[in-house]
Amino acid sequence: MKQRVTMILSAIILSVFLTACGGVSVESGILGNWKIVTDGDVQTYLEINKERMIVRRVSEREPMTVAYILTKTGDRNFIMEVVNPEINSNEFFFEGQFKNKDTIKVVQGQGGKEVDNSELVRIDNIEEEKKKDEAERKKKQEAEERAQEIEAQKEEKLAREEEEKEEKRQEAEQRAREKEEAKQEAAERRTQAKEAAKRKIEQPAATEGSALKQEYQRKADDLENKVRAEGKKADPNRQDLEPRFYGYFYDEWDALLNEVWADLRAQMPAGEFEALKADQNKWIREKESTFEKMPKEPASAREAGWGYLAMENANRTRYLIDNYLE
Repeated sequence: MKQRVTMILSAIILSVFLTACGGVSVESGILGNWKIVTDGDVQTYLEINKERMIVRRVSEREPMTVAYILTKTGDRNFIMEVVNPEINSNEFFFEGQFKNKDTIKVVQGQGGKEVDNSELVRIDNIEEEKKKDEAERKKKQEAEERAQEIEAQKEEKLAREEEEKEEKRQEAEQRAREKEEAKQEAAERRTQAKEAAKRKIEQPAATEGSALKQEYQRKADDLENKVRAEGKKADPNRQDLEPRFYGYFYDEWDALLNEVWADLRAQMPAGEFEALKADQNKWIREKESTFEKMPKEPASAREAGWGYLAMENANRTRYLIDNYLE
């Protein structure tokens, strides 16, 4: 009875194994057309007969034919080696395990590396399968490209939104700065207006000083008109005045210069007047030095020399009125 039970169990086990392998041996089960699928991608097709195998890679135009050796290592496991005729040796191709008659799991790949998510799937026609896989690859690639395009659009949109936010933030900051500057300018104008009103109340002498300056400008203009009138007598068409015409009014220009100088001495702070006095003495030295170098004969030369002195006094008088009188 015990022997009969053992025989029944052995028959059941054999039946399960034959069902898993399609009822055929590893050697015969490997025959046919296969494609190697790794992580859902197909890159290699195999056409296996009893002695040789034709390898077609997607990346290569021409197929490669090699002899192979199949070694069974277990009930469903085997090792496939390919024969390298160039060095007359066998090279490890892969170790496989039959999951069923149409599917082989790749346990180890070339180099003895363990492989995940890689298997051989039986196919009927390699060319038709290649077309289907190519269409699937193209569809997958288009989907990936579309996904990348959508992601790029999202990133571009986010970048635009960030840019718009930054522009709005900068505009808000600019408006705030302009508002603050406007407030400061208004405050400064109010301060200046108050100070001007205060000066007007506290410094009535400024109006008098302004009137004094205008009076001296009028006197200088009157003298200038006399010089021009003298020049017109000599030549009605003359535009530019010669220095000699100023010489006719040397005393008047000298007197006006001394008058202006006296008011400046009374008006200016002591320190400022001393600085101006030093500049005045320098001007006098330069004027007299130039005059000394001018010829004294004939009479026309002497006339030109006195004209030079008078014109220098006129120019200096104008300079002091315009720049120092308040």
